[in-house]
Amino acid sequence: MTPSEYQDLVAFLAKKFDRIDQRFEQVDRRLDRIDERLDRVDERLDRVDERLDRIETRLDGLETRMLQVEVGQESLRRDVQTLAELVTSNGRRIDDNRRAIETLTEQVELNTVGIRAVRDRVAALEDHLRAV
Repeated sequence: MTPSEYQDLVAFLAKKFDRIDQRFEQVDRRLDRIDERLDRVDERLDRVDERLDRIETRLDGLETRMLQVEVGQESLRRDVQTLAELVTSNGRRIDDNRRAIETLTEQVELNTVGIRAVRDRVAALEDHLRAV
């Protein structure tokens, strides 16, 4: 190869390497932009992760409260059932007491009639004794 051909080859290769170098620089700039975008995406993901942590904490608190409400609701259900049983039982007692009062009232009326009859009989005997 002659020096002139060598010089042409070096010039040709220099152009090619310049183009390759320019392309690498373009790729490098593109990669820099991609890296910046990835950094922003990473920051956003960090914020989203923090929000999810806060939401998860709140959900845990809500779950605990829901369990407390369910326990309280079950307790209230049992209390209402107990009250219903007491009302039914007391209703029966009231009915029993009403019947007992009616029966006792009837007995008092009968006894009142009996006492009047005895008084009338005593008065008649006293009158008879006075007459004798």
